[in-house]
Amino acid sequence: MVVLALIGCASAAVLAYSFYRLHEFFYPVMIAPFFWGLMLGKVLSSGVTRCKCRNPLVAGCAGLLCGCVSYVAYLELENRAYRREVMDILEREGVPTTQRDRAYDRLLGIEPGQIRSFGELRRRAEIGITITDAPGGRARPTDQRISGVGMCVYWAIELLLIAGFAALLPAGAAKHPYCESCNRWYEEIESLGLPVARLPEARTAIDRRDAPGLAACITSSDDCGVLSLWGCSACRHADIRVHLEQITDTKHREKARKTLHDEMLTRTEAEPILQSLLPPGHPQRPDAPTSPRP
Repeated sequence: MVVLALIGCASAAVLAYSFYRLHEFFYPVMIAPFFWGLMLGKVLSSGVTRCKCRNPLVAGCAGLLCGCVSYVAYLELENRAYRREVMDILEREGVPTTQRDRAYDRLLGIEPGQIRSFGELRRRAEIGITITDAPGGRARPTDQRISGVGMCVYWAIELLLIAGFAALLPAGAAKHPYCESCNRWYEEIESLGLPVARLPEARTAIDRRDAPGLAACITSSDDCGVLSLWGCSACRHADIRVHLEQITDTKHREKARKTLHDEMLTRTEAEPILQSLLPPGHPQRPDAPTSPRP
């Protein structure tokens, strides 16, 4: 878990600084936090797999924390940029160095010595931002301006996107089947195609543990439905995951996958299915010769 925490903190810091630098030139509203959270979630999912974290709650909480830390770090970087900008203005106006901090605190409406971060956020919310699609980010009279409460809502939505993806992706990775005796994640041991018209029949056959009926649904085509079998590649006593899904083409020429059945079968329940579906010589077939355990 220490390794997962280090991976999360490092990736959160790198992404916060990267999107802070991006904001200086170009910042697509709502699109940037989407990719921010997606990248952070993918990195944390990789960390969950590498660290062999099997608790979705722990993985999700770690992702949620890293997402919040990353966005708070980004806001603080923005606060410091605003602070430097105001200090430069005070310097150009001839305000003595010894009085600039006091003048800045008065601008924020705080007492000297108080934490400036909340005052800076409040001040930046009052100023707000202008949403524009003009080249170079130049504002136009017709552009939408957000300030005050609207700015706080905007920040909250960005935080929700980043922290949400950062929590959901690693939590999903931690739910992946795991062989406790061999201390390794499940792998796909076979993927078989079947026509879309046979999907209901295949689902019924899985529910009834009807291995011959399930085998009769299998064809050489794999562009409509896919039956995948997952198991531990190091042993032949772990449970088997049976996953049935339908694949359709979207209008964007992409593949959309819809899960129709996902179930863990005990090895005893799965052996007839493995015997019927796996090719001869496959190491997971019940009649395959026993090999030494790695």
